Amino acid sequence: MELFEESLGLVDHIHNLRTAFQPEDDEQSMADHTLVEKALVHLVEDRQVAIRILERLAHDVHFVREQAANLFNNEVVLWREPENDFSLRMFIWTPECDNWIHDHNAWGMLACWWGQVLVENYVLLDPQAVEEKAELQLKDKLILDQGQTALVRPLKEGIHRVDRARGDIALSVSVYSRRITDRPYVLRYDPAAKKTFKVYHRSRRRREWAKQLLGKIAP
Repeated sequence: MELFEESLGLVDHIHNLRTAFQPEDDEQSMADHTLVEKALVHLVEDRQVAIRILERLAHDVHFVREQAANLFNNEVVLWREPENDFSLRMFIWTPECDNWIHDHNAWGMLACWWGQVLVENYVLLDPQAVEEKAELQLKDKLILDQGQTALVRPLKEGIHRVDRARGDIALSVSVYSRRITDRPYVLRYDPAAKKTFKVYHRSRRRREWAKQLLGKIAP
């Protein structure tokens, strides 16, 4: 029986990413990300992998259903390392996708896989403000062509928005390290209202609701 990663042509790329990560070194992710970048760019250069993933999305209803609980509506989880050292995810950018400003619970790196990808990085004007309030300022704006990358930092250091830069559709791929926080949500930022909203992973949210109900129904 063919393994999932074999069917998508990901075996060598996962091996490269596994080699690039040094899970015993917590500072490696912030200080030296060149090995991860090299592995990610090598993946982006493999056009057949993207084609296989898109064919699976287009024709495999079971694969599509597995993606239904993802945090973003345009997110496709390609791999989760068994020890949670890293995960690999693809994002499809269209006018209907989730492209709101948000932070992260891990460091990461994204690369443009097809088309052009827009990355807007933001900074908090008052980093000491309470989590529910946030006034943002645009730090920089990047337009990535195929093979170009952008670093993603965790928490307040990694607030960004990603979208297609031009055209109707674009494709990106991201790799994320293991979580550096136990926070069960990411923050969505509303710059107009100067507020944040907690966004929970759908499956994690359901587990929390189930625990609350069990405490009431079967104490």
